[in-house]
Amino acid sequence: MNNNFIALSTKWSFIDQFVMQIILFFSNLLLIRMLRPEDFGVFVTPFIIYSLARTLQDFGTLKTIFIGNNQDPFLLKELFGFNIISTLLIGSILVFFAPGFVKLWTSSDTSSGIMFYLGISFYFTVPQLVFENYLRKNMQFKKLFFINFLITTLSVLIGVASAYHYGDHTALLLKHFVYVGMGMLLFTITLNEFVRPVFIFKNLKKYKSFSLSLILSDVLGYISRNADNLLIDKFLGIKALGVYERAYKFLRLPNEQLSGAINRVLLPTYSKLNNFPDQQFKLLKLSVLVVFVIICPVSCLFFIYTNEIVLHIFGQQWMDLVPLLKIFSILILFQSISPFFGNLFIVNGNTKPLLYFSLVSQPIYLIIFVYFTMINPDIVALSTMYTISSIIFSLFFWQMGCSLLKVNLIHFLKIFRIQILIALSLFILFTFIKDIIFVNYSTVLGFILVFAVTILYFIVSFFSNHELKAVVLKVFKSLD
Repeated sequence: MNNNFIALSTKWSFIDQFVMQIILFFSNLLLIRMLRPEDFGVFVTPFIIYSLARTLQDFGTLKTIFIGNNQDPFLLKELFGFNIISTLLIGSILVFFAPGFVKLWTSSDTSSGIMFYLGISFYFTVPQLVFENYLRKNMQFKKLFFINFLITTLSVLIGVASAYHYGDHTALLLKHFVYVGMGMLLFTITLNEFVRPVFIFKNLKKYKSFSLSLILSDVLGYISRNADNLLIDKFLGIKALGVYERAYKFLRLPNEQLSGAINRVLLPTYSKLNNFPDQQFKLLKLSVLVVFVIICPVSCLFFIYTNEIVLHIFGQQWMDLVPLLKIFSILILFQSISPFFGNLFIVNGNTKPLLYFSLVSQPIYLIIFVYFTMINPDIVALSTMYTISSIIFSLFFWQMGCSLLKVNLIHFLKIFRIQILIALSLFILFTFIKDIIFVNYSTVLGFILVFAVTILYFIVSFFSNHELKAVVLKVFKSLD
């Protein structure tokens, strides 16, 4: 595959993710300042159910276009038709049954009402779901950027204005509706040709095993990732839920911005290089290094300067975030890498290992969530045990992915040797600045030194690895 095309696609994917996440980051800060933890809390359980429906929506079918170098011309039409039917069925459950469940689980009329309106919005998600995957398959990230920029910006403006006007959860609901509505409109009219849906699924039938294993794995993973929120809502209350959910989501933003940008390019690129495992491993290695280098300072900052960040950015009312942010700042180092390995199973058309892995790991997570909400309620202990178990399972998952490329985990981990030493030096310097400069001199001087040390860290990191330097320079050259 042409390296310049990959670099150009990577550039637009980075621009897309970077701009979107910057917009979302600052809009989330504004919303957090304007709203209370309870306003986020009442929204969490309905949105978990809505997001589960989005996970189920395509029943694992859409990833079929990424198997190998799949160019089946009729597949997109069948996928469009299939997802129209599945959306109508699942949407009806969301509208007519889910609000009653939410009311029963949360005892909140507000959450039940939110669930109803989220169910209505679900009917309008098909064009974005199908056509976004089509554009990704063809690596049309420039077009994706402009669509995402418009719908994200407009939805954020409406959300912030609503928060200022209403001062409650209504802002989150309006923000969501604008995003879904604009997404449906723009993804439909922007596609070069309107794809007419086909409701006879002859091509899809041959991917039954692939789709079934993938959807079961995704659903198990989704349930375990969100069971903590549901149980916290039920047994610890909406304030605790709002704090916990914001802590996890806030530290997920760097991952979504960086890993998401690379992953969007990596999946179709893996697909086109399916017969060249050595090239796939090279891409994997470079992608992981780029992410690790950039996420390390974020992790260190949130671990060392947690109190200062929460107090000055979120405000006094969010100080309960401090211990959770410290814990999750460690977890993001591992969570930022794992998605790159999952793509290898998809492009090889072998999703059963993903299912087997979920059947082993997800029950462990569920036991942790149940114990620390129902038996021994402790949100900090829950976060700690979840982080420890997630790190252990991440290492097993990396080994599974490496085995597809005929390499072992030790060989993979060797690429971090120099970078870990550089990261440890950064951690020590950050700690020194906090304990000495912030305490004995001034906060302004401290922040200046933190910025300077971070820049030095990036320079040393990128120029200490020739392959990493080469790929970064190639991406920057594509900006011309």
